[in-house]
Amino acid sequence: MTRKPLKHHNQNLFHSSDRFYAGAAVTAISSSWMVDEYLVEPRELEYLGYEEDVINRYNLLIDSQVINENVSMDYARSMGVENEWEIYNFFAQEKVNAPTEVFEYIDDNGNVVYFSEEQQLQIQQWNPNDPYPVKGIEGHHMETIKENPDDRALAANSDNILFATSDGHGNFLHGGNTKNATSEAYLGIDATNEEKLEMTLSYNEEIITLNFWEAGALAVGGSAVVYVTASQVIMWAKLRKDPRPWAEKNKDLALNVIMAGIVGSGIASIGYAASSGINGLIGDFSVSGLEEFFGNMLAINGAFFAIAIATASISYIMMRRTGHTHKQALRNFQSTILTAIAEFAAFNALGIGIEFGLGTLGDLALDALIPDPTGLLIAARVSYKLIKMGKQFIDGKKEKQAHWECGNVRRDYFYQQALIASNNI
Repeated sequence: MTRKPLKHHNQNLFHSSDRFYAGAAVTAISSSWMVDEYLVEPRELEYLGYEEDVINRYNLLIDSQVINENVSMDYARSMGVENEWEIYNFFAQEKVNAPTEVFEYIDDNGNVVYFSEEQQLQIQQWNPNDPYPVKGIEGHHMETIKENPDDRALAANSDNILFATSDGHGNFLHGGNTKNATSEAYLGIDATNEEKLEMTLSYNEEIITLNFWEAGALAVGGSAVVYVTASQVIMWAKLRKDPRPWAEKNKDLALNVIMAGIVGSGIASIGYAASSGINGLIGDFSVSGLEEFFGNMLAINGAFFAIAIATASISYIMMRRTGHTHKQALRNFQSTILTAIAEFAAFNALGIGIEFGLGTLGDLALDALIPDPTGLLIAARVSYKLIKMGKQFIDGKKEKQAHWECGNVRRDYFYQQALIASNNI
């Protein structure tokens, strides 16, 4: 008896662009939201707390260095050097954590160099009125006393002091004669206290917070893991009924991991880039306190819209490669795009309705624009309307609450769509 050849197994991850869109959108947006919620925002709050503490302590220190104009010039000159050591001591503290570039001085060869880690530790442990922490270092007045004989405030100003070794001080800053004014080559090379503060804040912001690429990598990576896992579970369930031996089916599982990883990462990257791009654009405008709400609303809806376009395009290509006609693939592409446009408009309208209390606007937009054969969206809208009734928005909480409620409705809708898609496979 001749054995019938097994039917060729044709794996198609994109058999339904609507289902694929819902699943991809949920994983991408959810992953991005979790990264923001549990990594990005806590670190930003940590940095803001650090920034506030450092700025307050810096301002207190600067205020404490103001001198009485009736003191002698010699006292003012010595206080200028003392104040500069206090500034360095402040930046050397562990809680401030200034970069090495803050701790500059002029060496024996006239070069701008930086105190070593050991010297920075000595500066950190130094107390005012004690001998200066680093031996052989002198304080040079950039605007000399000879040029400003009566300006005691300038003499005591730590911003007017540049540290140098004895040779660096005499041979280079004074050009070989201490009676000379500061050599022109050194004018403006030292950072001011404010510039050192900005350097320190920027340095620690990079350490504490996640930048665009780091947050994006986490969001995209998380989305890819979720998408691959879900895709593998579904693929495994389908292959259980496949009569081929598992030695062959495992190859499909391996290929599915690669395809799902590439697609999941790509879709998440598009969604993250769209969301960040919209946030960046909106951040340049101010709409009297509402910019945060509108920015967040447009960002999440824009990310869904970008994902819809990407998945529709991928679906078109895959349908053509698996034997569908151009007309069939184009019809599927157009249907997905039209749905995405309707959803984008409707959820933005819903957000505006929530924000301004114009419930009718949001309700009409949802009824008119969103195809809802499952009834899920109607249920979500009604549930939200019940929650919204009687709620009063006050002060700045109004915009944030509106954003979250609109976002929750949107995320719940796509989550339910993804569940339906999974159950129907």
